[in-house]
Amino acid sequence: MATFGKIKPFNPLVDDWTIYQEKLQFFFTANGISDAVKQRSILLTSCSDSTYKLLRSLVPDGKLDAEGVTYASLVELLQSHYTKKQSIIVHRFNFNCRSRKTDESIAEYVAALRELALNCKFEKKKLLEEMIRDRFVCGVNHTGIQRKLLSEGDLTYNDAIKLAQTIEASERDSKKLGGGSTGGPAPAKILNYTTPFKNSKKSTTTISCYRCGGPHLANKCKHTEVMCNYCNKKGHFERVCRKKLSQQQHSTLAKTQHQKKLSKSTHHIEEDPEELVPETEYDMLTLQDQSTKPYTVEVELNGIPVAMELDTGAAVSIINESTFSDPQKSAPPSLQPSARKLRTYTGQSIEVLGVTQLQVRYKTQDARVAVHVVKGNGPNLMGRDWLAQINIDFKDIHVVNPDTPITSLLNKYATVFGSDLGCLKGAEITLSVHNDAKPKFHKPRPVPLVYKEKVSEELDNLQKQGIISPVLFSPWAAPIVPVLKKNGKVRLCGDYKLTINQASPVETYPLPRIDELVSNLHIRWTVLFQIRPCQCILSVAT
Repeated sequence: MATFGKIKPFNPLVDDWTIYQEKLQFFFTANGISDAVKQRSILLTSCSDSTYKLLRSLVPDGKLDAEGVTYASLVELLQSHYTKKQSIIVHRFNFNCRSRKTDESIAEYVAALRELALNCKFEKKKLLEEMIRDRFVCGVNHTGIQRKLLSEGDLTYNDAIKLAQTIEASERDSKKLGGGSTGGPAPAKILNYTTPFKNSKKSTTTISCYRCGGPHLANKCKHTEVMCNYCNKKGHFERVCRKKLSQQQHSTLAKTQHQKKLSKSTHHIEEDPEELVPETEYDMLTLQDQSTKPYTVEVELNGIPVAMELDTGAAVSIINESTFSDPQKSAPPSLQPSARKLRTYTGQSIEVLGVTQLQVRYKTQDARVAVHVVKGNGPNLMGRDWLAQINIDFKDIHVVNPDTPITSLLNKYATVFGSDLGCLKGAEITLSVHNDAKPKFHKPRPVPLVYKEKVSEELDNLQKQGIISPVLFSPWAAPIVPVLKKNGKVRLCGDYKLTINQASPVETYPLPRIDELVSNLHIRWTVLFQIRPCQCILSVAT
């Protein structure tokens, strides 16, 4: 006799007993099996070996074919063993905490909510739908859908699901046609763990291995023997090299400080690929010299002469608010909203009033072009968008680099003003000690763990530059003092007051003050200079 359906063996590790028992009961109904003995036999032959052994241990004397052992009693035993009763408060807590996951569809999210609501005992159907509706609106994790649902006055459960699925389908179709998404579940951001200093106020909690960057502790990392291609040290990859990251941060900080000192009158405009809508970043990075003037082009905007500063680094052309709304000229054309975002090179936002179309005339050329109007009285810029339609005569443009006295001085003594390590030439320093002085050897002081790697890197760096050299034996030894600098690196200082300073005679010759030295130079201007201890060394006679 043919049977309808199929029952697989029950596996307690992956199967839910309540679901399995319901499917087994439907199997009996579909095949007309009503005999309790036959039902018991099918249950025992459909369960796994572990479940069969469990039933033998639960029945008296381990006899599953006894008269008192029925199908209903076996189901009751398995139900009480595999089904763990959980508090309704916990079930409702899980229901109210459930939010839509990334890449989870609306239908899948609703099905998950309905499954969680089964154990919450929302007895009335109306209450059940209201609770699912409220949780759905709060946890849909989509700004556009949530805003639309909240704007509905009398929102029912069915209306909420239908409206959300409609928006989801329209976004999916829009992507197929080449459009973008209006916002959905954002991917989670991984926070890197960093060891804070003593004065640190905040620290992240997610762990990131300093050897490979993975989400685990460094003592459990398998990349302990790899060699860094940047610092040539063993134990980490180049992409997480602390020395490389520290130098990159220092370079970025120095560049930012340098940009803040530049004039505000120059420009560089480029597209910003990280924005969701087409935007333009307006960066200003030009040095202004009173002796030279920018190259300007005389054009006519709607028949009105205007001087435009030529800027091939600008992606768009702009005019300031004063030029656009000059009361002595005719009424300006209407402005349209612009989706472009303009910023200075230092990151300050520039307010864009709008964009309009103007008739531009340059000599014998005419063109209908777009121009952006910005707030303020900055220069009017002719960017690359106009240069693509107007041919500018560049033969009269000249670039002159004047050879100033300062430039000649810097070029003549390039080694003095360079960034490399310098050394005083023509003189050596001699350290004198008393005849009866006894050498003093001090053991190194313990270095804090957070400084240990930085100290080791700085010692290697000083050795590579030839400032220090290793020795096997020495009667003199002074402990070092690590000092943390603003850029995150460590400066190493020797504590010589414990050793050589006690045995050296004190120099009594008075050193001249800085104002006396400047007065003897007979100069009319003020000389500003800075000597960095890390960039100058003195040769010591041995």
